[in-house]
Amino acid sequence: MKRRQVEKPFQRWGRIIFRYRWAVVATWFFLLSILIPFAIHTPALLKDNGFTPVGSSSQIGIQKLEESLGMSAATLDIVMESTTGENLTTSLSSKRISEELSRYHGTN
Repeated sequence: MKRRQVEKPFQRWGRIIFRYRWAVVATWFFLLSILIPFAIHTPALLKDNGFTPVGSSSQIGIQKLEESLGMSAATLDIVMESTTGENLTTSLSSKRISEELSRYHGTN
């Protein structure tokens, strides 16, 4: 009695794709022709401020941070919270936090 070899999922998938390869190629061309008009507008979204569309609430918030507080959108603010209830605003705590963060390049 001859044993039938169990077909692996990717072998089956590959066989189906090979059998209908022209339909697969035609489908890709169709999808690309539909998506190209959207891809043309992508560079406008990737200006210097990333994915923030002009006039959005995110953009307005970034502008307010820059104008009112002098903060840049490219900065990172780290918020620390004590798990023991310790006051982190004391000079000793601030010094300890600064020493810990000074190990990382570019932190003040």
